[in-house]
Amino acid sequence: MGKVSLSENHKRSIFTLFLSMEDKVSEIEFLLERQKAGKSDFKYLYDLNREEIELLKNRLPVLREKIAKAILCLGIHDKRVNLSASWSIRTSLDYLLLLLEDAAPERLKNYGEISRDTANEVSIILTEISSFIQETINQLKKTKKH
Repeated sequence: MGKVSLSENHKRSIFTLFLSMEDKVSEIEFLLERQKAGKSDFKYLYDLNREEIELLKNRLPVLREKIAKAILCLGIHDKRVNLSASWSIRTSLDYLLLLLEDAAPERLKNYGEISRDTANEVSIILTEISSFIQETINQLKKTKKH
């Protein structure tokens, strides 16, 4: 792999992404343990079979290793000490905007047919939420002291 040259902002952004990935991996592990223990839950239907559980239990540690290796390869050392709450909040708000893109009608078509009226309604709702988040980001930028 060639030499990677990332700014501190790039490093913080990527590190924040990896922290989010770690949270999701931990959530998956939690779900696997809940199902294995036969625990009931109001939020999830535990429908994994043994083969799926074993597959995930074997692959999640490898995923964590890959994330750790990526952090080292990209020259990102533990940036938690350099992450401010305001940075984390701005990054999280930007991430929320990306998540909304996944619910766009063009993407929803991948899950089956969607009528034009429904697509329009979904677009209106997503645009309203997206605009609100973007407004929040813009207002935060204005309040930031230089």
